[in-house]
Amino acid sequence: MKNKILMVSAVTGLSAFFYTVSFAQKGYVVHGDIQGLNEPYLYLSRPAGDSAHIDSAKVVNGKFTFTGSVNEPTQAVIMNKEQSKGFQLYLENSNITVTGKADSLRRVKITGSATQKDVDDLKSATTNINKQEQELYAKYKEAESNKDTASQKLYEQQFDSLNNASTAINKQFIKDHPKSFVSLGLLQQIAYGMNYNDLNTSFNSLDASVKNSSKGKKYAEHLALMGKITEGNPAIPFTQNDVNGKPVSLSDFKGKYVLVDFWASWCGPCRAENPNVVKAYNKYKDKNFTVLGVSLDQSADSWKEAIAKDNLTWTEVSDLKYWKNEAAAKYGIQAIPANFLIDPNGIIIGHNLRGDDLDNKLAEVLK
Repeated sequence: MKNKILMVSAVTGLSAFFYTVSFAQKGYVVHGDIQGLNEPYLYLSRPAGDSAHIDSAKVVNGKFTFTGSVNEPTQAVIMNKEQSKGFQLYLENSNITVTGKADSLRRVKITGSATQKDVDDLKSATTNINKQEQELYAKYKEAESNKDTASQKLYEQQFDSLNNASTAINKQFIKDHPKSFVSLGLLQQIAYGMNYNDLNTSFNSLDASVKNSSKGKKYAEHLALMGKITEGNPAIPFTQNDVNGKPVSLSDFKGKYVLVDFWASWCGPCRAENPNVVKAYNKYKDKNFTVLGVSLDQSADSWKEAIAKDNLTWTEVSDLKYWKNEAAAKYGIQAIPANFLIDPNGIIIGHNLRGDDLDNKLAEVLK
């Protein structure tokens, strides 16, 4: 699907999370030996509630050591003070060794962590697909710049095929590794293209040690919210101010088909998708259809500038709270662009409709 194409450029190695919860030792020790590393200090950052816990280690001849403890396998980053160089790793209470070269930190070798081995194995299984996706994305962007719509359509079909292959690998991994925290991370990664029932089934197949972890409980809360915003359920009401500071409520649109579109001026995939939403709006606006944009912006000026530049002529609202946007929280938004199509009775009838999918759905309901 086109949303997959829009999101490929943002894909990073932050794809999966963590592993087993039983530890033989009380804490972790990270021994590093990076050839050519001239930084005086390195800094380890890992989540701690709603903030980040930062630890530092002196570097001597490329060697450094971090110690600490975690309650469950946890994603972390080791970086320099400017945060311009660094690498990711997965902490668990074990002896972890990091070796590599300063000019290729993204390719450091990490051993002693069962979590990292799981992640590395999964990465190896998807390396070929990821390479094909990046190559295909480059071709797609070239076709887009040349306005070669025929090639774009062909590449979209190829993306669908690669996406299906990647999803199949991820689902098989989850099935084969019910005690793996990586499986929990994968559910979050592939959630965009899965429906609630499939996600709930996959989550419930995980081992109790994973489901009852702090991250498991948090994801269970997210799933419970998703269960309330599936197709056939009433839309969740909210009110936010428009660009003029006037309160606008979702209930103001009752009696119309309305696409609640979550986006932001700083979101590249959102801005790339906006022309499709504009096209749909102009095509169906005289058939009892409209759009209600909800921006996850922080800057009112950036928000208004993007509205004007992208020709978003429908109602736009925002509380300018970035990812803490209250409407986005009510709808469990963890990635944008995201949208919900709501019928005149206030019932959700579509979710994450993009490009042709949006046009086809509107053509179906607005006969």
